[in-house]
Amino acid sequence: MEKVLKVLDCSFSRLPDGWAAARKAEGYGALIQCLWVGGYANNAGIRVVAESNLRQAREAGLIPCGYINTNPWFPAETSIFEAEVNAGAEWPHLEVVFNDIEIAGVTEEQCRAHTEAIVAEGKQTAIYSAKWFWDSMGNPQWPWLKQYGAWVADYDDDPDLATTTLFGPFTLADVVGKQYTNSTDL
Repeated sequence: MEKVLKVLDCSFSRLPDGWAAARKAEGYGALIQCLWVGGYANNAGIRVVAESNLRQAREAGLIPCGYINTNPWFPAETSIFEAEVNAGAEWPHLEVVFNDIEIAGVTEEQCRAHTEAIVAEGKQTAIYSAKWFWDSMGNPQWPWLKQYGAWVADYDDDPDLATTTLFGPFTLADVVGKQYTNSTDL
């Protein structure tokens, strides 16, 4: 039987006290925190909120997860280092760190290096992206992607995975998650 888990992506927001516990009571199971946007422009803001958000999620019983952005400017080692610093004492508690691939100019080599660096840290991962971005890269079909699965950004306001708009080599069987709505206030 397939297990469905309701997940929240808080990205750049600081969670008010008790927020994660309230979401857990509403049936949410995990929280995803941005850990590295691929550069330093917004990094200070992430550094201020990431560790406390992840701690609150973990203490509330949500599965704490993170994501980093593959980027064309910094090597994977820098991305992992900054993600670890931003997650602080919560880094060891993260089982899943997604690789967000949606910055123009990234190469296959950079995407693969970032994905493998996440795995080398002992974290599970999947590829987060969207058809619109994949199409902008020429819809690459890199076979190595399939071993990681896809977390698809598909803002159709329908949580049903069967309606997911796929990209690259992924099939519906490869989809591990669907972000079906964009910014929402809870």
